[in-house]
Amino acid sequence: MPIIISPAARDDIRAVYTYYAERNPDLAGRIVRAITNAIAGLERFPLMGRAGVKPGTRERILSRYPYKIIYEINLGKIILPEDEDPRVIPSPLAARQRILFPRGPRRTANP
Repeated sequence: MPIIISPAARDDIRAVYTYYAERNPDLAGRIVRAITNAIAGLERFPLMGRAGVKPGTRERILSRYPYKIIYEINLGKIILPEDEDPRVIPSPLAARQRILFPRGPRRTANP
């Protein structure tokens, strides 16, 4: 099943890498590999993720890192959408995270 990654999702992955690369380049590479491997795994096992909070979406949880991948299955394609939820969950990475949301309780971003 083909995977379509929106430009916003690609930007989110780059933001994750940039954030961690400034602190620990090896860790940045491991996290991005975990994210891209999880996305690639959806091609073979699209129902691997649990049902999402938003109807029609699914969520693939990364077990080692605090992110989840939110996606839709539509007409035989897996789509990581442009804007998943207008209610933004802040993270230390950026003021706005659309595709990769930190897990856990909602928290405010540090200025």
